[in-house]
Amino acid sequence: MPNKEIKKSHDLCNNYDKIIRYGKHDNPKEFKLAVELDLKRPLSDKQARHSQACIKKVRYYVESMLDRKFEPHLTHGINHVKHNFEYGYSLAGLIGNSRSRNEPK
Repeated sequence: MPNKEIKKSHDLCNNYDKIIRYGKHDNPKEFKLAVELDLKRPLSDKQARHSQACIKKVRYYVESMLDRKFEPHLTHGINHVKHNFEYGYSLAGLIGNSRSRNEPK
């Protein structure tokens, strides 16, 4: 796996306790409140729903990473499923930004 993917997997492992805690919230409002308290910043309802859906599927994401099931899409170079998962995890503060601070935008 490339170093960026190893870092994302490492972040998820380090935040496993949060994943378990957040995964117990079936009520979207409770989930949003729990994440906002940890992040100390607000999330929109749409961001919270997206994060909640991704956290419920964290096992699928990790297994797909390890099995190299995410392949770049031919037209944009982005696997949208992988991108959507990573966006949800980053919203909840479970993985760091994939773009290095020194890397050009």
